[in-house]
Amino acid sequence: MKRTILALVAVTFGGGSWYALSGSRAGEDGLVIGRPAQPEAFRRAGVTVAWARYRHRLTFGDGQTLALVDDGCKLEMPEWSTAAGGRPKVLVSYDSVDGDNDPKHEGKGYHGSTVGIPSSVNHDGLWGVAYNDQLAVIRALECCHCRVADGKTVAAALEWIVEHHREYHITTVNLAPVDDQEHAKPVATAIDTALAKLRQLGIWVSAPSGNHAYTTGISWPACQPNCFAIGAVRPGRDEVYLDRSAKVDLVVPAAATSSSNAILCGAAIVLREAITQTGYDWRDEGTNIADAMLALFQKTGVVVDDPASGRRYRRLDLAAALKHVFDRESLSFSDHLVEDDYGYAYGLGAVDIDGDGDLDLTSADIRDKSHSNFYWLENDGRGIFQRHPIASRQPGWFERHAIGDVNGDGRPDIAIVNNRKGELVWFANRVDPSAGLWERHVIATNQRNAYDVALGDFDGDGDLDAAAVGYVSDWVTWFENPGSDQPAVEWRRRIVQEKLPEARTIAAADFNGDGHLDLLAAGVGLRDRSAGAAEHGSQVLWFENTGEPSTQGWTRHVIGNGVPAAVHGHPADLDGDGDLDVVMAHGMRVEADAEVGRHAVLWYENQKGPDARLSWQQHTIGRLPFAFEAIAVDLDRDGDLDVAASAWSKGDRVVWFEQRPDAAVRWQRHVLRIHFRAANQVIAADFDGDGWPDLAATADDGSRRVAGSLELRWWRNLGVRRD
Repeated sequence: MKRTILALVAVTFGGGSWYALSGSRAGEDGLVIGRPAQPEAFRRAGVTVAWARYRHRLTFGDGQTLALVDDGCKLEMPEWSTAAGGRPKVLVSYDSVDGDNDPKHEGKGYHGSTVGIPSSVNHDGLWGVAYNDQLAVIRALECCHCRVADGKTVAAALEWIVEHHREYHITTVNLAPVDDQEHAKPVATAIDTALAKLRQLGIWVSAPSGNHAYTTGISWPACQPNCFAIGAVRPGRDEVYLDRSAKVDLVVPAAATSSSNAILCGAAIVLREAITQTGYDWRDEGTNIADAMLALFQKTGVVVDDPASGRRYRRLDLAAALKHVFDRESLSFSDHLVEDDYGYAYGLGAVDIDGDGDLDLTSADIRDKSHSNFYWLENDGRGIFQRHPIASRQPGWFERHAIGDVNGDGRPDIAIVNNRKGELVWFANRVDPSAGLWERHVIATNQRNAYDVALGDFDGDGDLDAAAVGYVSDWVTWFENPGSDQPAVEWRRRIVQEKLPEARTIAAADFNGDGHLDLLAAGVGLRDRSAGAAEHGSQVLWFENTGEPSTQGWTRHVIGNGVPAAVHGHPADLDGDGDLDVVMAHGMRVEADAEVGRHAVLWYENQKGPDARLSWQQHTIGRLPFAFEAIAVDLDRDGDLDVAASAWSKGDRVVWFEQRPDAAVRWQRHVLRIHFRAANQVIAADFDGDGWPDLAATADDGSRRVAGSLELRWWRNLGVRRD
């Protein structure tokens, strides 16, 4: 059995990007909004409202493939031959009539070239319902106006989908043919076995009811079991027309039922994404997810009475179905913009800078790739922030920073890396932190491309020392604080490890429980190394503090080195057993790991043996293309730690993973915001003082990979939904 693979793309469900299109319009937030393929029908079916309302939560089809089963297709049409978002619209093609890979029209075929437009088009600013999906184009018969005798080749097409649905991420089937007959009952045909298999797999299969004025029967194959039958109302008003019977499951605004069904297939893709992204428990709605989605569409649809048949139908309202799902999400957040006037936004912290009892923000901003500003953002207690300068027009790139009382005066100071200049500096908090710029002190120079910094009393002398990594120098270092009586003295540098390729993470924690602060470090690894190369160079390490680090140094231990591209992570007790594990984002960019499908958030379980030696077990929390940073925080206050994570350029989102230790799926992913282009650092803090931990994150300029959002946002945790 031959087939053509038009693209083999490593994708994760819902893991893609927002694609700007010519001929489109921009919303108030600058996101591109396409022109609906069928404006009036999309409006009445709740599609355009869904696009606007959920544009930051849903990709509208990315990672899913719609199988078009019809009479062939002109693949050379620009709607199908033009790439969208850097990947082909048609993922694979097949011809079950001839048994080859060419689905071109033959004989009377014509219909399949356009039937995918309402569901899937993404060309020249024109959008179908699930405009970011991909297509499997399958020619299953000569003409869409078919005969029941065509069931043999249609069955072969459906069996091909059963066989290949995992390979090509097929979640939905548009079974487009009609035989134009008035079937009041199913007709036993060869397709029935394959339809039953697809329903058991949870794959949505639907077909148009037909385009006559029948009221007691509908076309084949819509009349068959395990195939949803889709009828129509007029595009401009809720009047049922065309073919219908008691078998019709849903009606959709359109000029023909083939368009009604195409619109609904796109809606099914979008609803499935919402269910997956929110963790919605559909089991009360149906025995499989396809049945459950139909039940949701019916439950949330608009009631339409049909005088001609004496029946009552439900008309699609996609926005209402999505609202039903999102309103039942276990934990909800509201999204707030803090700042958007950045040159390059990277480096974020939270602390009560001014001592008024609420948590403020700190944020670094690189201007013109040459100099930096550094701000603290004063919180009014409700999560409304006012910006104040800490430093202004400092040469170089201020980025990640650590907060602590460096000089012992009782106020939080800030140590920050200057990436471009290769410096570590710290700023002393003022009695009135808003009264002017803060006093700057040098920790170290000649720290090539300093990238991350941590504070901690590593030598046990009562003051805060510093540790840092450099992503070009590959150094892991610590710096001994000379004491508050010598603020002008550069701190003594001591090398912990000289070569950790592209070192990006540094954090302080007591991993072995001996009372001494140890170090966590991670390196992305060697650049431009093939994804399968054994010597990728990426490592997650902990360095054991001997208790006398100035004289006896540190003991190096490997946490993990089997997965490339360890970027940013933190110590946390993920399993609640009293010792510190590690959560880590692996991915960031294809140069670090070309297998985007492998990018993920992992956690490393600390397994302390009876001899007190630590060993580590790797676990996957969830796939996340271009994963950048992961943190652990109990967002839902259920007593265990959840995980929040960011995905950088081309991942472009902030997500959180709900830990459910007793569930079949331990980690349920939820999306906070997509199209947050080049998202980088993410932190957790209670910004509004309500006892629920909130989240904040920045997004940079994308480093020429995407046009970054250049924003600082925070997400107010609204708490657990109460039934």
